Amino acid sequence: MKIIPTLVILTNRHRILVHRATNTGAYEETDSLDPMEGNESLSDLVSDQAESFPTEDPGEPAFDSLPLPDELEIRAEKQISAKIAEILAREGNPTWGYGADARLREAVLDHLPWEYVETLTQEIDAEITVGRTAEILDQFSSPS
Repeated sequence: MKIIPTLVILTNRHRILVHRATNTGAYEETDSLDPMEGNESLSDLVSDQAESFPTEDPGEPAFDSLPLPDELEIRAEKQISAKIAEILAREGNPTWGYGADARLREAVLDHLPWEYVETLTQEIDAEITVGRTAEILDQFSSPS
């Protein structure tokens, strides 16, 4: 039997949408975040930080040998993971569903602490775009 998640998180490189299940079985948006670097132009991100890629952990490589777009992609994935961990911690680590394109979803889950990955009950491969949110949420709430 499929477990209907209490919380559904939808992401793309620019935005995180958080939806909570209601008593009627539908989902309502409870949070919308778009603090990701993906919203910035490349020149805005590096103009005053050239050759400066701080790492979050002292033992973590700075990825100096990667091309700049790849480095920024990794940073965005880590930011998304950190925000999802914040949301799940704030919500008491409920059962949750996650929708994102397959590559992003895999990368974000790789950076997420295990305690949150193990409460993930459903994953959906979905390109999160304007106007598709309701259609994607229906996939989480359908019993099949």
